[in-house]
Amino acid sequence: HEGSVNACAFAPDGRRLLSACDDGTLRLWDADSGECLRALAGHEGWVRACAFAPDGRRLLSAGDDRTLRLWDADSGECLRVLAGHEGSVNACAVAPDGRRLLSAGTDGTLRLWDADSGECLRVFLGHQASVRACAFAPDGRRLLSAGDDGTLRLWDADSGECLRIHTAIRFRNDSGHAVWSPPDNRVIEASGSAWRWLAWQDQHGNRFPLESHCAVPPARHSSALT
Repeated sequence: HEGSVNACAFAPDGRRLLSACDDGTLRLWDADSGECLRALAGHEGWVRACAFAPDGRRLLSAGDDRTLRLWDADSGECLRVLAGHEGSVNACAVAPDGRRLLSAGTDGTLRLWDADSGECLRVFLGHQASVRACAFAPDGRRLLSAGDDGTLRLWDADSGECLRIHTAIRFRNDSGHAVWSPPDNRVIEASGSAWRWLAWQDQHGNRFPLESHCAVPPARHSSALT
């Protein structure tokens, strides 16, 4: 890469890595050897986020050019360009069944897309500032977002209803990031110098239980991919 690396992701099988960079490219890597298997160019500006589809055959990226791009992992071909955000796209995610895509932007919206047609299925409004992170629940029926307005928001994917607003942890006014961990249906949130997990009390995510938070563990350095 010829710039800062903004995001990375493991393939579902753990054998490949994906990275997104300020140089406008995505790069696909062999996780065992560190070899760069492919560079994917097409974004006009920084690439902010990246993700693998559950089958590992497609890649998703989001960038400052206000687009999401869907790629073929084997050929490197750009399969589809999804436009609609009115600002940079900060985050992206692929539904557990691979049929829908989710994006979060500086325009304060979440957008749900059809992965096959590229159609925008729904726009989610509610955040009062840039949305920094987004995720699907393991069942694909609910969505999670984290924004610069200091909130985590839980959404119904079908109706677009905001089910819950939760105050995010904030340190030094940094923006929040959140992921949904499938094995135990747990939300993990990170912001600045701390992290916190929130595990639902029921399978529908209707209530939050006790929280746990502490300092982020120190990084463990290893040889970097080049």
